[in-house]
Amino acid sequence: MTCHKLKKVEEVYHFLDATLNSWINIDGLRKQNIDNVCNHFVIHPLIAEDILSIGQRPKTDEIDGLMYCLFNMLSFNEKIAGIETEQVSIVLGKNFVISFQEDPFNPLREKLKIASSKVRQNNSDFLFYSLLDYIVDH
Repeated sequence: MTCHKLKKVEEVYHFLDATLNSWINIDGLRKQNIDNVCNHFVIHPLIAEDILSIGQRPKTDEIDGLMYCLFNMLSFNEKIAGIETEQVSIVLGKNFVISFQEDPFNPLREKLKIASSKVRQNNSDFLFYSLLDYIVDH
């Protein structure tokens, strides 16, 4: 496993043709970055629109061989003693998972560092499932 923190969204383009499973996590919802990634990975424009539309209800779609899920992740903010909501969008392709969010999935990243973890031993569909499971559990 290798982990890269990239400076420009264009640096993820080569993962489209990778033979290994790849997880691309886009932090922040900037229209230009989302449009560029969606265009390059041939993600339907309706999905790109959903990613940018904050405040939607959770949903799942399958378009052009890609699975798309939109969820609201809840977290407790100790500073304000209240619950915060963050919209997370996840796209599953043949050998890749792309997540769009504002804050990173740090606990899942820690599991990926363990060579014997299930998330490392399985395909991109299991990573997709693991992301959804993490969101639902938290």
